[in-house]
Amino acid sequence: MICMLLIENKLFESAQASLEYFGNIRTDKTVGTKFQGVETPSQNRYVEYFEEVKDKHHGDAPDEIPLKVSAIRIYKLTGVGAGTGKDFSCEVFQGHSRVFEMDFGRQMNCQADYRVEADMLEVTPINFPVVQGDVKFRFWCLSTSVPRGYEDCPFYFWFHTSFIKNNRLFLQRDVLDNPHKSKTWKVYHEEFAVELLFTPPVKT
Repeated sequence: MICMLLIENKLFESAQASLEYFGNIRTDKTVGTKFQGVETPSQNRYVEYFEEVKDKHHGDAPDEIPLKVSAIRIYKLTGVGAGTGKDFSCEVFQGHSRVFEMDFGRQMNCQADYRVEADMLEVTPINFPVVQGDVKFRFWCLSTSVPRGYEDCPFYFWFHTSFIKNNRLFLQRDVLDNPHKSKTWKVYHEEFAVELLFTPPVKT
């Protein structure tokens, strides 16, 4: 919120400059140099959304766009739990309401296929609901070797459907909540990533 106010009051023109400034003033260098700015990549993402609203939409929030997730791809799973993604499950929230869940190993509400040659799990949801606005994906893992962080889960992320470009969201390790922390990198490969593919809902 503070970063957004800095942009709104024209103290900074870009989300990146605002985030860097906020991090610097929050970091108490008398107790250490650990960065104490905005904590998660999802929070950063929403500051960037605000910058886009201000610069491209003249301060007016864009219309909420309904979308369906047609595929989920998780890349570079070797070394992450079982290494195939089949020990993972996922919850989907619209706002704070859970609207869908999948279990990749049990093929619950999805078809999950691990491709060895690509080291990638491709998940096709079954009967994924139409979502719009603020959406959260939260992932769980049965393997205790996979570290948990915020929300007591391996990783999660928020996004807003109005800011999805070309029906695709690709999030690398450094912009996934929890794997962005360097202490998890002994588990998550530097090319670990999650990709969502979207389709507009069928009009009736």
